[in-house]
This record gives sequence, C-alpha cells and structure tokens, in this order.
Amino acid sequence: MAKIFGARIWDVLAASPLIVWYLLASWGLATLLATEISHFESHDLQTWAKIITQLTSLAYVCMIIAVFFIRHLPVTKAQGIVPRITAIAASNAQLAFFLLPRARLPIPTEIISAALISVGAMASVWILFRLRNAFSILPQARALITTGPYRRIRHPLYAAEGIASIGLMLQFSQPWSAAITLIGFACQILRMHYEEQVLGATFPEYSPYKTRTCRLVPGLY
Repeated sequence: MAKIFGARIWDVLAASPLIVWYLLASWGLATLLATEISHFESHDLQTWAKIITQLTSLAYVCMIIAVFFIRHLPVTKAQGIVPRITAIAASNAQLAFFLLPRARLPIPTEIISAALISVGAMASVWILFRLRNAFSILPQARALITTGPYRRIRHPLYAAEGIASIGLMLQFSQPWSAAITLIGFACQILRMHYEEQVLGATFPEYSPYKTRTCRLVPGLY
C-alpha cells in the first residue's frame, strides 16, 4: 500500500508542471470571466457569448486538473522524446493564437465561435468524466476505455477539442490562425498514432477494438 501511495505521489509530482500550467490557465479564465460579469448587460449578445465560452472553458480546465489526481498509474509509456514533444505541442498549439491580432467579428460569427467553443468544451468535460482514470497528456497506457463516447471512436476527446479549437480560430486573424489549427491537427494525428502504439502493445483487447472503431469521425476517419 505504501509503495502504491508513493508511486501515486510521484505521478502527481511528475505532472506538477502541467498542473501548475492549467492552474494558471484557470486563474486567467476566472479573471476574464469576472471582468465580463462586472460589465454584464443582458441585451449584449457579445458579452453573453464571452461569458458562456469562458465559463465552459473554465469547467474544462478544472476537469483536467481534477483527473490528474484520480487517474491510474501508467502501465507503459511511449519511448523516446519525440512522442512526448508531439503530445505537448498538440495539447498547447492553441496558445499560438494569442500571438495574433484579434479579428473584428460580426455578431453572427461571434455567436458561432462561442457555440463551437462551448460545445467542444462541454463535450470535453463529459468525455473526461468518462475517461478520468485513463487520462494522460503524454502517450501512456493507464487503462483502456471502450464504452460511452469511446464506443464508436477512439479519440473523442481530441474531436471535441478540435471543435473548440475551430471556434477559437475564428476569433483571430486569417489565414494564420487557420494555419495554426492545421498544424495543431497534424500534431494530434501523430499523437494518436503514438498513443495507439502504446495501447496496442499493452492491452491485447485493443486490436479488435481498433478494427471496429474510427479515430475521430464515425464512418469517415
């Protein structure tokens, strides 16, 4: 028992840079949310959109922080530095948006952007709740989940995050934000490849699961 407890403590400590990073992100989102609420006017659709996106994004970031503390210990990990760098790049590609100037959006586009971000964030919260014990940023095998959102597609969390990323992309100048989105998606494809290698080598049941499911979109990919 003491050995397992020590291993769990070490697992959390190893993830502490990421935990601190997401804590800072949650603080930033909470600050933005408080600012929008302080200037809230019920007739202002753009303020409504900002509040909803910041609230759902905050819920998503807080859920990520929570699962770091309850997940299983890794059974196996991808070897080498490239899979780790790829995973970190894929999970943080959206940060490059904030190097770009904001786009001046008409209200309909602002609402579409908010809807995509909110739907993607809330779907991510639900998927993280189902994934919880198996969650990992890096390519690792902690547990195999094949039910719920994982019944038909192998990477529903990345699909949900992709929806949110497209919504966020709309808020920044083109074509650069679209290029960042494409680069991030390419990194996610590589990340999925490394994760599937690790899961396939660890869980014998992963191979038949892989043959009956798609990566991101049922019936397409």
